[in-house]
Amino acid sequence: MNEPTERRNDHLTALGRLGRMHPSTIPLDVGAALIAAHEQPWVDPDDLVSRLDDLAAGLHLPKGCNPIEQVARLNLHMFDTLGFSGAEEDYDAPTNSMLDRVIEQRKGLPIVVSLIYIELARRAGVVMDGVGVPGHFVVRPRECEDTFFVDPFGRGKIWRPEEMLVRLRTLTNSGEAPITDPTTYLEPTLPLEIVSRVSRNLKVSYLRRGDAVGALRAVDRLLALSPSQPEERRDRGLLLLELDRHDEARRDLHRYLEDHPGGEDWNMIAQLADQLGQTN
Repeated sequence: MNEPTERRNDHLTALGRLGRMHPSTIPLDVGAALIAAHEQPWVDPDDLVSRLDDLAAGLHLPKGCNPIEQVARLNLHMFDTLGFSGAEEDYDAPTNSMLDRVIEQRKGLPIVVSLIYIELARRAGVVMDGVGVPGHFVVRPRECEDTFFVDPFGRGKIWRPEEMLVRLRTLTNSGEAPITDPTTYLEPTLPLEIVSRVSRNLKVSYLRRGDAVGALRAVDRLLALSPSQPEERRDRGLLLLELDRHDEARRDLHRYLEDHPGGEDWNMIAQLADQLGQTN
């Protein structure tokens, strides 16, 4: 086994340890750093976490200042001083989901820019929660009587709850997302889901580019974080099949069939698994 593969395996094992933590206590900075290091074995996740410490240097949020002032100071530091913004061009490029690359280029997907915002706030003593809405990601101050949302991708734009609901209902009416209760999307997203969503975005990005190897890395991470995901097990089997790793593909597809009886695609996957068995 070569050194890059060993490093990737170590990072995958570390992500598995995070997955065994309570979903609300997973450290976002460590999770995002491990994803970046698993993608790029030359990246040191500990060094990457330290880079977030460096980015937070100079950010001062005085005790007693209200959430509006906290956000104003955070916005000034992150968007004016550090120069972060959303990645408008080549939006779903894999680099826009990798923490180290987002720090270097100062641009990224909404969830990664929001994650950095959350981590800078935490280092300054303020808790921000991530909020995953369909097709976007924002943050909200936890200790705030009058809830409001901050859009780091939009350089700190403020959204009131009623404005967010209008946005969500617009999605519902346009048929872009099957939202039955928009208010559920205004609740905080658990750190486990945030870290998983970063990897899920990478999976989609690689699939759009026809990169089965990259998509397989993303699925491996998703299963390390949450092993009980039949659909990811199925997708890993299909990706392994595409890469001509038939024995591994057959094992994953059979596992999917065992864990997901009665699925709409059960017969198709069963037939495929049987065909693999006949060719080995």
